[in-house]
Amino acid sequence: MLIGFIASVKSGHPYIPVDSSLPRQRVLNIVETAQASLFTAEELADISVEGPVSLDRPRLAPGDIWYIIFTSGSTGDPKGVMITRGCLESFVSWILEVAEVQDCWRGVP
Repeated sequence: MLIGFIASVKSGHPYIPVDSSLPRQRVLNIVETAQASLFTAEELADISVEGPVSLDRPRLAPGDIWYIIFTSGSTGDPKGVMITRGCLESFVSWILEVAEVQDCWRGVP
């Protein structure tokens, strides 16, 4: 999942997690709604890369979409909730403050 997320974000595409236990038709509806390609963990495991892989990428603007979470909504049809880089940064900052883990990141007990 982490590799898929990094690959999506690095290529400039939002990551869309899909639970493999969902009914097949719901998965197909999500893929169609998002106009996305579907990759399974098994397919990603078969990919091999030779040489070093850079994690560098151009910095995304706060309004750029990092990932999309699909919910059923009130109608039962999949609806995508787009999470931007700015929203993700805001959430991470908040959770670090609430959980008081800033010092853990600095290696301070």
